[in-house]
Formats: sequence, C-alpha cells, structure tokens
Amino acid sequence: MSIRSQSRPETDPHRTNYPTSPSPQPIQLIGGFGVVVGTTVEGLVSILLILVLTLMLLADPQAYRRSSLQLIPAFYRRRMNDILDTCEIALGRWLIGALLNMIGVTLLTVVGLWILRVPLIFANAILAGLLNLIPNIGPAVSVIPPMAIALLDSPWKATLVVMLYIIIQQIETCRKSCLI
Repeated sequence: MSIRSQSRPETDPHRTNYPTSPSPQPIQLIGGFGVVVGTTVEGLVSILLILVLTLMLLADPQAYRRSSLQLIPAFYRRRMNDILDTCEIALGRWLIGALLNMIGVTLLTVVGLWILRVPLIFANAILAGLLNLIPNIGPAVSVIPPMAIALLDSPWKATLVVMLYIIIQQIETCRKSCLI
C-alpha cells in the first residue's frame, strides 16, 4: 500500500453521504426564533425610550436647559446660554422650512398622481411628503408604492410615475438652490 492511497479515503462513485439527522435541529430553530424575538423587542424598547425622552424634553425644556447649564463652568454659562438660544432659533427655522418643503412635495405629488390617475393619491402623497425629510433615500423609497400601483394598470403609467417623482425632486432641488 502506498502513501497516496493512505492519505485519500476510498470513494465509491455510487455511494452518497446523507446526513444521519435532520437539519436544522429543533433546538436550533427555537434558538434562532429567540434571537429574532430578542432583537425585535430590543428595537421596540429603544424606540419607546427615544419617544419617552423626547416627550420629557418637549414637556419642560427649560428645566433640562437649566440643569445642563449647571454642568458648565460659571464663567462660560452666559456664552453657552447665548449659543443655546442661537441653536434654538436655527432649529426652529429649519423645522419650519422642512415642514414647508414636505407640504410642497405632498401637493405636487397629489397633482401629479391625480393627472396620471393613480389610485390612493393622498396616501402616496403623504408618504412622499413624510419620506422627503430623509435625504436621498426617502424620495427614492417613496416612489415604490405608487409605481407598483401604476404597474398594475400599465408599464407606461409606472414609467410616468417615476418620471413624475424625478421632476418633483428636480423642482425641489432647484427651489432649494435658489433660496440658498
């Protein structure tokens, strides 16, 4: 017997190696389910915590502002208070601008989808307005539902819906660049 034959196991071309036990094991399935449930619960608790903290800060922001200013050395408190005032004004104006932008996109979407006769106009328009707050990804995701609905009618209508959303985003981009 040579060394080569000892290092290679004998293989029979007609023999197949079937597993002796079913795969996956029931215990593995239960463990995988536990991971999914745990991750889902963790995500929901995180969202709930963020909502509760947001509501607490919105209920009485001055109390939290005074408390946080106490953490700053006395010499810098007046300057920090001025910085917080400036931030509050800037964030308020940004929020008003974002809301106006969302309303504009919603109205343009209502008109465009009405012209194209796509069902569920208001639901799709509100979705487009809300998702417009998320840069780059939001407008791309918001085109999927009306495009899918239009695709049920005809492929050309789905193409027109995509073109409508591109035109709306171009109008929004042009409007933003003109204001800046």
